[in-house]
This record gives sequence, structure tokens and C-alpha cells, in this order.
Amino acid sequence: MSKKAENLDKEEHCKLIEDAKEFYDGHEIETLPEGLRRNSMDHYYLSVYPGLQEMHPIKEHPAHSEKVSSMYVHLPFCSRICDFCSYFVKGVGNDKKQIDSYFRLLTQEFDNHQRDTNFSLDYIYFGGGTPSLVPPKTLDAFLGHLQDKGALSDRVLGTVELHPEFFKNSANAQDFFNVMKEHGIRRVSIGYQSSNDGVLEDTNRGHDAGFLQEAVRLICENGFRFNIDLMYGLSGLTAIDWAKSLKDSLAMSSDSISSYFLFVNKRTGMRRDVEEKKIVLPSHREIQIQHIMAQIALEKQGYFELPNDFFTRPTPEFDSSTIVQEKLPSATESLSIGAGSYGFSNRVQYYNQFDLNQYALAVKEGRSTVWMGYQMDDEVLLRRDLMFSFKNAPHINRRLFTERYQKDPVDVFATEMDKLNKLGLVSISTEKVSLTQKGRLIVEEIACQFKDPRVSHTFKKGKNISLLERHSFSPEYRKIDK
Repeated sequence: MSKKAENLDKEEHCKLIEDAKEFYDGHEIETLPEGLRRNSMDHYYLSVYPGLQEMHPIKEHPAHSEKVSSMYVHLPFCSRICDFCSYFVKGVGNDKKQIDSYFRLLTQEFDNHQRDTNFSLDYIYFGGGTPSLVPPKTLDAFLGHLQDKGALSDRVLGTVELHPEFFKNSANAQDFFNVMKEHGIRRVSIGYQSSNDGVLEDTNRGHDAGFLQEAVRLICENGFRFNIDLMYGLSGLTAIDWAKSLKDSLAMSSDSISSYFLFVNKRTGMRRDVEEKKIVLPSHREIQIQHIMAQIALEKQGYFELPNDFFTRPTPEFDSSTIVQEKLPSATESLSIGAGSYGFSNRVQYYNQFDLNQYALAVKEGRSTVWMGYQMDDEVLLRRDLMFSFKNAPHINRRLFTERYQKDPVDVFATEMDKLNKLGLVSISTEKVSLTQKGRLIVEEIACQFKDPRVSHTFKKGKNISLLERHSFSPEYRKIDK
């Protein structure tokens, strides 16, 4: 890069930082109640409610709906474990035998479910872990089995998470893409995270930032839509570093960009380093300035943010800025297969076994692979629908709640809604509730104001405490007290 271009970049980055600081200070974010202040050590990423520590052991899989259209496939293997990772994963290096054996179990688990329901999968997501570790032939056999069973609909949309190390072997990558195309999987998500190689090394990511341009070229040549994952709030990640990460990602013209806020659960390597004062995490102000920088930079380039840090670019075929909430979260069954995966079915939020041996035994014996779950009554379900609507919907459709529960959430939760409105976090009209830009900075914290007070931790300290602390997934935010 020329000196002139470098100076222009620096000017652009500094302007972005100053604009974010002006927004932060102008909206008096420092004055928010403690229960709405974000920090990495206590953050709850809302993907499951009720949380794992609030669930009970259950022996049977919850009853399926008549037709299942969405499925999550969890691969609990990585070549190495990132220091911040709190998901159910195991480091396997380059050992493909374990992955092959695991996919045979996934195939059998799918068959077990098919005894009780009909599949017409419009959406299938491969996450982990590192799905891109799967040998192409193994993936082909699994997807071919689903096709042979008539489980994939003609309009299936699939996504596979790709680790940057995937692109080191271009021949294998091309074989992998060929398999996905053969079975209708046409979207991938790249775990880029940062343009700062030092930050990547410090978190044990196992890659540098230089892979991205060539990776995107290969993805586009194969006709795939793609998402880029970024992470803010990392130790050592300056505002200038973050500005560069945003600029480098935007240069790829991806279909979407996910920016994840770093959260540090107990029993992780990073948690230990923070507690031993080996690393220092950014302050609330630094974290939120990076968050605002992403909003400004991405929206300036035409991306539209859903509330959960997910930015999507409108296309001629699909204008994401016009999305409206058409159904409640509880209206769709989300079937999960694989050890450590989580799903929702028939009012039950559940987790599969966190023990690979127990998972394998259950599959081979044709039993349920579910470990823990929570059966919801209407009150808990209403609150869960509201929480996930805040998290994932551009606006909360009041009519949908009234039709389903004969209750309007603005009336039911008048006190909470009034407090959020006075704090400038939501706007309320007769048809909908919307998060303001200020509110979008603390989606999880706002959503968890509506958790059910009757739902509490059920686990006592014992043999599972280490497992449960690492995979806490239970909201503990304080209620707004003013």
C-alpha cells in the first residue's frame, strides 16, 4: 500500500471512530442501569431460553411437529480450541476417523427422527465446531442419504461454517464445494474474525488474515452466497484494528456480515487468563464504540442490521430492509442433531447429550439423544417468543402475539416497556415495537428483561458443575431498577 493510500485509510478510520464516540457520548450510554451494561465476563448470548442450567433431565425427545422444515447439524470437533470458545467441542487435529464415525451416528440419529415425523428441509445449517473439517466424501454420503430419504425440499437453503484453515488445501476445498452444490447447499460462513494477525494468534485461531481475498475468489467462482464473521471486544483489538477489519470485510462485497461480541464463559482459556490478569478486556465504552463503528460503517455501505449484530445486503431478488415478522419463534420446530446441539420442539427447549459416548450409545440403541430440556407453559412461551423476537426480528409484530396468546405484550409488560421507552431503547407504535439504534447495542440485555421469574437454576454443584459453567447459556442480567 502506498503512503498516500495508507494516510487516507487512517483518516477514514479516525473519522469512523470519532463518529462512533460522538454517538456513544451523545446518547449518554454510560448512564444506563447496570443491568443493561455490557461486559464480556457476564454476557449472555441469547440462543437458548430457558438456559442449560435451568433445564431438567428428560428421557424422551419432545414430540415432533407433523413436518420438520429446519435442522441444525452440530459437529463437535475442531483442529484446535480457540481460547474464548465455550461450545461443546473437542480438539482432534487432523484425525478424520472420528469425524467419519460421528457422521455415521448423525445419519442413524436422523433415521431415528424420521420414524416420528416428515422432513421437508427448507433450511439446514452445519455448525460447530468446525464443519469444514468433514471430508468431502463423508459430507456427500450424509447429504446423499437425506436426499434418498426425500428429506431435502426443492428449495433447500443450506449454510456451512468454514474455518480459514479450510482454504489451505484448494483441491479439498473444491471437492467440498462440489459436494455442497450437488446437494443444493449454496451458502457458507467464513470465520474471519479480525484483520489483526497478532489478535488471531493470541486467541489460538490457527490462521492469519491473509487468506480472505483468495477464499472469496474461490467462493464466488463456485457461485456461493457467503457471510463473513467478525468479532469485537477482543483483548488487544484497538479501534483502528477494528476499523481495518470492517474495511477489509466490506471490500469483499459479502452477502452478509456477522459481528459477534466477545463473551468469556468460565472454564475457558481466556477466562483463566483474564482472572490471572494475563490479559485485559476492553471497557464497556470501548466495546460499544466498536459496536457502533460496525453499525455506521456497514449501514453506510447499504447493509441492513437485524438486531442481533447480523448485517445483510439487499439484493434485486430480496430486499432485506423490508423484512417484517410473519410468525412467532415458537411457530417453527428447530430440530437439532448431534452431540451438544440444541433445539426447540413442541414447547420444549432442549440440549442433546454433552458426552460423545452417551450420545453414541443412545443413537445405536434407537433412544432419544436429548440430555436436558424445559417444558414451557403459555407464560414462559410468551416470554420466550418476546425475547427471541427482540433478538431476531426487525420489529415485534404486536398482532401476532395477540392472535396467539390473546395478549398484547405492550399491555402485559407495560412496566418493562415503559422503562425501556423512557431510556430511549425502544419505540412503540400501535402495530409494533422496535429497538432504537441505542437499543440495538444491547439486544440480549433488553430481551432478558422479560425472562420468567419462575424459571431458575435447577442444578446443584456436583460432578457437572465444570461442564455447566463452561456452557452456562443461562441469562442472569439484573432487572432494570429505575
